[in-house]
Amino acid sequence: DWLVAALAAGQAAGGDKRGRQSAGVLVVRANGGYGGNNDRYLDLRVDDDPQPIAKLQQLVQMHHLYFGAVNPDDLIPMANVTAELQTILHRTGHYTGPVTGTFDAATRKALRALVGTENLEERWDGDEMMIDRAVVDYLREKFG
Repeated sequence: DWLVAALAAGQAAGGDKRGRQSAGVLVVRANGGYGGNNDRYLDLRVDDDPQPIAKLQQLVQMHHLYFGAVNPDDLIPMANVTAELQTILHRTGHYTGPVTGTFDAATRKALRALVGTENLEERWDGDEMMIDRAVVDYLREKFG
């Protein structure tokens, strides 16, 4: 995040006199790549875009969402968000039951399907009675 913030600050201070067209960030960490199979923890670039740094910031946020570790402090009890999730699941067509706020088997199955479709299964395994705030925030933003 701070590398992209530094790029944004440089752009805000006048940027490259040649203009804006591309931006990239490479972070190397031993065994930090996907599955620990390489050292490229983060290797993102944006080419030929009128706002490459803003687009790069979006890609970094997506990387955190899909590949970041779950922070135990960000886990929410399912009971606190079940009614809201049932409403979202209705909107997406994954759930047809009543909005009761009860995390029953039908709600679990529907949420597991939506979380899988959105590739967020690393943030909720489908069995826990807690859910990562990042998943809830993402679903709110996309489907809320």
